[in-house]
Amino acid sequence: MSETAFASTSAPGLLVAETAADQASPDKKKKKSKVRSAWISFIGRILAQMCGAVATVVLGLQLVRGYFPAQPPADATRVTSAEAAPAAGILRPGGMKVLAVLPVANYGDRQHDAFSDGLTERLIAELAQIPGVHVTSRTSSMHFRDKAGLLPSIARQLGVDFVLESSVVTSGGRRRITVQMIDAATDLHVWVRQYDSAERDVLALHSTIARAVVRDVRAAGIALEE
Repeated sequence: MSETAFASTSAPGLLVAETAADQASPDKKKKKSKVRSAWISFIGRILAQMCGAVATVVLGLQLVRGYFPAQPPADATRVTSAEAAPAAGILRPGGMKVLAVLPVANYGDRQHDAFSDGLTERLIAELAQIPGVHVTSRTSSMHFRDKAGLLPSIARQLGVDFVLESSVVTSGGRRRITVQMIDAATDLHVWVRQYDSAERDVLALHSTIARAVVRDVRAAGIALEE
């Protein structure tokens, strides 16, 4: 059969023609074998380099984790430690009682926040003047502004025996201020009062409410003093 005849055949015919040519040319067969071996060797080297690179990255990540272990946020650690320590475990001279005045909650328009903050400061200042009563700082109390949480947990974090909670509702020109004293150990109310006022002088109203709270707390005989 001539080369012309092989060229004019279909695809199967071409495969037979190439096979026949390979059998008739040993040099060509060796050349193809060398090319195949070279490709296999090249692909093998590429795969080996890729495996080595992956292993290097994995080893590097393990080393980084070993030298820089993950640390919890500082705030989370501090809160956890505070919550774990009961208020009774805090050392206090003469068995004194400690009171925290939480930020006055504003149940109205946000424009009245300044009134609530001012009342909080005034309550702290007036209660701190009672002999034998120890009140936590404004900075510590204001940390819990607009933060939800169980009162016993907040009391443990502040290390106090009593908590004074207050809220203000404004309607038209009138304000209703609700004040309540809570025993941190039992989470029970020991005293509650409501004060209504149409006073427009904010500073005067702060003083009036704060002094009324001090008067009523002392009259109720709550064991805040040493």
